[in-house]
Amino acid sequence: DYRGLQPTSWPATGRPFERGEFQTDDRRAHFIPVTPAINAAGAELVLNTSLQLPAMITAHAHLTYTWTRARFLEAFSSGFAQWGDVSEGDALPYLPEHQMSARLRFERGAFGVGGVWSYMGQMRDSAGAGEVGGTDLIPAISMLDLNAHWQATARSRLYLTLDNALNNQALSSWRP
Repeated sequence: DYRGLQPTSWPATGRPFERGEFQTDDRRAHFIPVTPAINAAGAELVLNTSLQLPAMITAHAHLTYTWTRARFLEAFSSGFAQWGDVSEGDALPYLPEHQMSARLRFERGAFGVGGVWSYMGQMRDSAGAGEVGGTDLIPAISMLDLNAHWQATARSRLYLTLDNALNNQALSSWRP
């Protein structure tokens, strides 16, 4: 049960919120005029390993999986567009149920190469229940990043990175 859930935290704005505040101009932070209760549950699995391979190569692997489920515990109406009219049991928007990442890195001496694959499952653009579709759906996305490094001296390391190596197009929100 998370009381006081806010879309923007007061430390980021430099002042506490006032109950009922909701303005869209640049002088005030956006705020939800109600304080809904939610129930959030989740689990995370993390696996790490390092292996010594032939030719003095070391392989490092890291896998993370996160499952999250969050629901509103009460019905209410909000001026915050992503929530709107909420029914008890509606899922929170912008919170995917499944997220994963896998990192693999090979090192030999001063050199290393690796990659990171990340996955974020589909999520809702607004609170709701049931199947997600149309403009309420933020599709799942996978990304692959590649990297290499060279330890030039004891105090300097040069990096080369290629973010989103497969050039996947990601949609993070239907709203700016």
